[in-house]
Amino acid sequence: FGGRNLVIDDETADKCAAILHAYYPGEEGGNAVAAILRGEVSPSGRLPMTYPRVYDRKDITFGDKSDTPERTRWPFGPGLTYTSFRYEQADDAYVKGDWAEVPFALSNTGSRDGTEVVQVYLDRGRTRLRAFGRVALRPGEKKNLVARIPLESFAEWDGEKTGKWALKTGKRTVRIGSSAWNTPVRAEIEIKESKSFPVRDVFFGFIE
Repeated sequence: FGGRNLVIDDETADKCAAILHAYYPGEEGGNAVAAILRGEVSPSGRLPMTYPRVYDRKDITFGDKSDTPERTRWPFGPGLTYTSFRYEQADDAYVKGDWAEVPFALSNTGSRDGTEVVQVYLDRGRTRLRAFGRVALRPGEKKNLVARIPLESFAEWDGEKTGKWALKTGKRTVRIGSSAWNTPVRAEIEIKESKSFPVRDVFFGFIE
């Protein structure tokens, strides 16, 4: 139980089948933790921060290349459950209106019901989470899905020159998976038309 990330030593982490961290869960937290440990529910929580591997005064920030395997035990986004999931590449990504769309398939390859938290990342100088969604699957079930990402997510601030956000033409890399370090699906988005706008209205996409 606690309210922040912790340094968990190699010996402890390597000997544990799983580590459950409950972030101040409130009055019903004990019942919730017991239900997870007894297997009554299949957990779907994901780490909202990076966990360091060693004590270090230097910052470890998600996505800026400081969260290396040498310094990081767990990156942003992972989490265990009582089943397993498989991601598969589907059709080519494309732009539709003001959205980039990336088709992919997700399967439950285990023997238990489970909910996967699909995470979509953009690599633009640093890694950024730009879409996410919860997908519930029965054992053996497979769903064809689409990650929808607002084109505004690909824009860059051009304030010194124009005071606006600039969406430039070119190819951008999109990664989809279960954490910042586990992204089996990779796609290229080609932006063919540049535009600028003073304010960003949409910050996150979604899975459907």
